[in-house]
Amino acid sequence: MSIEWSEKFESGLDWQDRQHRELLKRINAFLDAMDHGPRAEEPARLLNFLWEYSVIHFDAEEQGMKKYKFPGAGVHIREHADFMEDISRLKSDLKVSASTAPVADFQRRISDWFARHIGGTDKEFARFIFEAGQGREGDG
Repeated sequence: MSIEWSEKFESGLDWQDRQHRELLKRINAFLDAMDHGPRAEEPARLLNFLWEYSVIHFDAEEQGMKKYKFPGAGVHIREHADFMEDISRLKSDLKVSASTAPVADFQRRISDWFARHIGGTDKEFARFIFEAGQGREGDG
């Protein structure tokens, strides 16, 4: 029940790719924990862990967008907000129901989001940084 990392997700920005791998690791840890039941303590802890890391990662990207005056920032930031709304919705759903249906929906939505956002929107941002001559290790 996990999402596999692929080269198609790589942006070429070392800091961004490292953070994306970590984000995927946390998504997969949560999904794996859900195999043991949504009422277990571990999934809730891992979902909070995913939330916290997402805030850190999205802030790093959004600071980079501001720094380099990325013209696609508005759409990009909205996609970040959508991701956080999905996590919030899942947190609420899991408090209400022990059903795995919200998790299956979350997995589908997050897989789609990861492919579209990481494999597309984030690559556009990275391309912009490289074209601006700013794609050096440590930026971001």
